[in-house]
Amino acid sequence: MRFFWFFVILFFVSIAARGQRDTIDARIILIGDAGQLTNGHHPVVDAVKQLIPLDEKNNSTLFGR
Repeated sequence: MRFFWFFVILFFVSIAARGQRDTIDARIILIGDAGQLTNGHHPVVDAVKQLIPLDEKNNSTLFGR
């Protein structure tokens, strides 16, 4: 009976561990009007770089006007 409960607990732990992995395959970043340059930088683009993790996944950025 102990083995049964051991396997039941192991089953639920393995399910919980699988639910923690990253499921994002790609990101699409939409930027509206990025505004004018301020001291050679776009404040909106700089904020996107700081706030969104641009890792090795497939990232696409679309700029609107």
